[in-house]
Amino acid sequence: MKDNSKDKGKKDTGKEYPIPIEDVWKIMENKYKAIVIASKEARNIFEIHGAKGDKASILALKKLTRGAIKYEERPSGSNG
Repeated sequence: MKDNSKDKGKKDTGKEYPIPIEDVWKIMENKYKAIVIASKEARNIFEIHGAKGDKASILALKKLTRGAIKYEERPSGSNG
């Protein structure tokens, strides 16, 4: 019988993400900006390729950590 005593208290979500979120924070100082950029890219991936489930999000985060997403910052106070 396997001893799972070291795993007690951990919630098993059934998902293991291939990109540690810390990798995203290392490349971009503003966490919120990183999430907005990745979510917009995930939406584009989903609309173009129809990626299912979390796949679009994972692909967008991978692209972000590789520096493959081009984005332009707008001046503060601009909408859109």
